[in-house]
Amino acid sequence: MSDNCSVGLDADGSPEALASIQRAIVDGLLARAKAERAQVIVVKSLGPEAHAWHETLTGSGFGRIRSVPTVILPLPYANLDHYYASLPEKTGSYLKRKMRAAAKLRIEYRDTVAGLDSQIMALHDATMSQSSVDYGEFDKLHPDYFKHLIGGLGDRAKLMLCWKDQELLSFQVFLVGEKRIIANKIGMKYPEAREYNL
Repeated sequence: MSDNCSVGLDADGSPEALASIQRAIVDGLLARAKAERAQVIVVKSLGPEAHAWHETLTGSGFGRIRSVPTVILPLPYANLDHYYASLPEKTGSYLKRKMRAAAKLRIEYRDTVAGLDSQIMALHDATMSQSSVDYGEFDKLHPDYFKHLIGGLGDRAKLMLCWKDQELLSFQVFLVGEKRIIANKIGMKYPEAREYNL
């Protein structure tokens, strides 16, 4: 359950063999979708692989649409100060100033949304309403989405909460893998989110 779709194929294969494998994968997807009577078929957020798959997907009737960019930030740092030191001086100073507001907040990590379901969904909806991009029905989440996501993934998902005293100002869901963490969903209260640089 990630916003990224990564597909790896043997780099030593010939262009013809790789194209054949791609067609077989897409044909399999289309056959499965037909068997399940899927109304909409989407290959979402291919990232760097998008160029390599473009011809196969467009040849099978797929169209390309703009999406939210995927950002990857390698973090080979011992701690936050080590990260700041790796940045240009102005950038490091800017981020330090922004982080001062975090000292006024309490950050909590949980493995469940129990008791916070409606608050978390309201924060998510508030953040979606701030976006300049509207994906219509693709933006909508089932009311139990967070409960099932975090409950179903166990220790492979973490819920980060930011509190000001007893008021929940933001949340973020992280998917935790062996070698990477994916920020999955986020929600904030406005205007406090901007005031505290959330």
